[in-house]
Amino acid sequence: MPRIHDAFLHSVFFVYPSIQAARSGKPAGGTGFLVCVKLKQNSEYSQIYAVTNKHVVEGCGPNVVLRLNSDEGVEYLPTLKGDWVPHPSGTYDIAVLSLDMPNCNTANRRFIVDEVFLTESRLRGLDIGPGDDTFMTGRFVGHEGKAENIVPVRFGNVAALPNEPIRMGGKDKGANFLVEMRSHSGYSGSPVFVLIDPNRPRPPMWLAPALPPYNPERHGPFLLGVDAGHIETQLEINHATKPGKIGTVSFITAMSVVVPAWRLSEILYSDDFVQQREKEDKEITENKNKGFVVPESGN
Repeated sequence: MPRIHDAFLHSVFFVYPSIQAARSGKPAGGTGFLVCVKLKQNSEYSQIYAVTNKHVVEGCGPNVVLRLNSDEGVEYLPTLKGDWVPHPSGTYDIAVLSLDMPNCNTANRRFIVDEVFLTESRLRGLDIGPGDDTFMTGRFVGHEGKAENIVPVRFGNVAALPNEPIRMGGKDKGANFLVEMRSHSGYSGSPVFVLIDPNRPRPPMWLAPALPPYNPERHGPFLLGVDAGHIETQLEINHATKPGKIGTVSFITAMSVVVPAWRLSEILYSDDFVQQREKEDKEITENKNKGFVVPESGN
């Protein structure tokens, strides 16, 4: 795995149930990240969105506070639970919030452009599958930083494609990727990326020369999806103080459930969000025609 670009770290924010919890680093909430979608007519402008898990938003209660890196350190952005938009199926564990955030792209704050999302056609065309390298950027609870968000990177590999629904906690969570990922509490809602190593041959040509020199359109990184948690399992044990009595202990299997990036696109390109961008696009064009200078958003 190559050195990870700082832009992948600076697109991440941390999620808390209150500003007080965000300031103290309370072990609650999770992670999220910033995404931008370019406007059609005025492509130099973008609409910015916050993305995380639905269960992270619901777990925060009525208030969802984002702690973001800024050029001055960190800043806190209070949001309301009711303003977040979940996936229309009600199954996939993601939620999106439209943000009014000008000048998003600064030295310490970046965003992920939807052009790097993994699509189903890109998945098939590049033959992405088990073994491909992945990395995830998010919140390591207990070491999230005070003066700024510290964003440790976790690494892993694609384990299984999203061919069948996955059940977690007795509920159907939809057809998601399984990713063998070294992780920790707090990474729920993190962006997960897949990177094709250009120095290694691809199947079925195991002994063929490696792929051509690095090309972002062929090798990525691509946004694989959104981390939705880790599958747990239970192990029966004998109690030391009660011989013969069987108990159980839960532990994390290190298998991440990752909601595919195209499920996120289904929210971003839903009618309401498309109409919102079209309205903004139209207003910018009208202001340009009047000679007004429009502050750029997300660029």
